[in-house]
Amino acid sequence: MAEPTDISKNMSTAEKMVKDGTLAFRQYMDIPYIPEEEEFLFEEFGGKPGQGRIKTPKKLTVKQAFALLDYSGFPLADENAKFSIASSIKLSAPELFDDTDFKAYEKKFGKTMEMQEKGASASKNITTAKTPEAANKPVADLDPKTATLREVAQAYADKSGRGKTFMGPALQYFRDIADEPGSALRLFEKDAEGNTLLSKTFKGTEDVSTVKTAMQNLRQVGLTLKEMVGPDTPEYKLLPDKAPNTDLNNRIFGRSEPAKAVSVVAINPDKAKMSELFAGVSKYLDDPKTRPIAQAIIFNLNTGLRPNAAAGLQVNAYKPDSGAIYIEAETKGAKGRAVNIPLNPIADSILQENLAAGNKENFFVKPNGKVVTSNDMTDLLKDVKVKDIAFDAATGKYFDSLAPAGFSGKKGSALLRNIHATVGQSIGIDQDRLAYLQGRSLKSAGKSSTGELKPTSKHFRVR
Repeated sequence: MAEPTDISKNMSTAEKMVKDGTLAFRQYMDIPYIPEEEEFLFEEFGGKPGQGRIKTPKKLTVKQAFALLDYSGFPLADENAKFSIASSIKLSAPELFDDTDFKAYEKKFGKTMEMQEKGASASKNITTAKTPEAANKPVADLDPKTATLREVAQAYADKSGRGKTFMGPALQYFRDIADEPGSALRLFEKDAEGNTLLSKTFKGTEDVSTVKTAMQNLRQVGLTLKEMVGPDTPEYKLLPDKAPNTDLNNRIFGRSEPAKAVSVVAINPDKAKMSELFAGVSKYLDDPKTRPIAQAIIFNLNTGLRPNAAAGLQVNAYKPDSGAIYIEAETKGAKGRAVNIPLNPIADSILQENLAAGNKENFFVKPNGKVVTSNDMTDLLKDVKVKDIAFDAATGKYFDSLAPAGFSGKKGSALLRNIHATVGQSIGIDQDRLAYLQGRSLKSAGKSSTGELKPTSKHFRVR
């Protein structure tokens, strides 16, 4: 860790932290749920393995505020510094914080910081690693051999305009060394066996979005270093290519970057097969333990929503007067774009039934009180057998399940949208209309490179 420095010598740094922190905290608190994929926040906010997601708290405790500061990439050296910045943010946005918990913390540990009541800056005792000043330097002012990971990541974040959204994933796996001199270049250096710290970290990791984003951001850190060192240096050869998944990059990271799942599976549009599928899922409506999961699947089959959006559908998204649902852009599964789609009578009746049953927040809730997840839907689909329901164009194999064992491609709940599109196209509904009904982007409908509509409608080869 870099030697702490007194930022009272540069009060604009503290003021900027408070301003940026207030904005970041408001953005995070506007998101209704923290998914398990956001491993650091999920764990710090009390999530348990397999829970899927947890509610974002209405008020932040001191511990949660510290976690958000760490996740957002603020280089604060110790607990006193974090408490001072968090308290200053609290003065700017008191509605975001648990006042009782902050008072209890202050009482327990003593008033370690004298906060300036005007709230824009912290006291003279706030300490931080020597990165805030350096992090504001342009790339040209950094020494690549001594620059910290945080400094180089911040330089790229500022240059690209990506700000804090870039910093969290870039630092996620290396927070313990992010402020050590030379840590940026150290990630890419080879040990005696020819392995990098990056390859030791990412080799064998799962194909999840958090890994993909972290690898993408760290590749940008490497490319920033590459600009700094120049082509006539030994360090240049250690650094990544611009394009993902080259031989060099795969060696550096110990694996290729996870790809977005694209379906190579074709769904059998035969009416009898579709009837068998619906009947197979409907059998699970009789068991209270599986009923909400089966309902979510049937609802998803009738709407074509993304499975995360269907499973986690909130009661306030339903507009019964118009028979439609409206999903906010920040909701999990909405992919950052608000979704407004009409419901057919089956989908509408499922929501009406669950409203009448007393559901208050989410439509699909298991008996243990947890919200249904797309993984729950996939697990149930493993047990629904329909002969030749799907065909894998890559291998020529036919499957009797939407979630066949040993198949590593797109499967399970991720295929429910495919089924909706397949059936729709088989009865003559055009792509633009299907895109509208599924809440897809009309601009990207039919563009296979985006993973939008074309991958959902692979041609099924009849035996």
